[in-house]
Amino acid sequence: MPESKAGSGMPNFTLDKVTLSPPAGYRAKMLVITGPRPDAKLYEQGFSPSVVLTRERVADSIDAEAYSRTQLGILAQSVEGFRRTANATARIAGMDCPLIDAQAQGPSGMLLANLIAYCVKDHIAYTLTATHLLGPHFKEARSEFVQIFESLAIGDAS
Repeated sequence: MPESKAGSGMPNFTLDKVTLSPPAGYRAKMLVITGPRPDAKLYEQGFSPSVVLTRERVADSIDAEAYSRTQLGILAQSVEGFRRTANATARIAGMDCPLIDAQAQGPSGMLLANLIAYCVKDHIAYTLTATHLLGPHFKEARSEFVQIFESLAIGDAS
């Protein structure tokens, strides 16, 4: 995600026909993309599969494994019905990153499946979270979610 250099302002963001031009000192910390809605019923309910990328600065001693343990603990305590269903590793941005399959209860009681990856580079933790409906929709989208995660490129800190 673009980040401003001191005094230069953040680059403009363009999304379809909308442009945002924040002043100096603002920076992007989160990106949300939504996927196609798999059927009309979900469209009516307003549900779309999504991928969210967040980042935050962490202490020098924090690696991806430690960060993932902390974040998964927070999710287990704060998200209704959250539970891990599988643990793996994915190669993202040239690093082996924890890759977690999980499920939780979403808005209106929808059962959701999540794929979560945690990466740390240059003291910045990146979390990628993909969400879809639990069941066949998630199973069909999972490999695409992994491809999206694996497309992440992180530049060198400046």
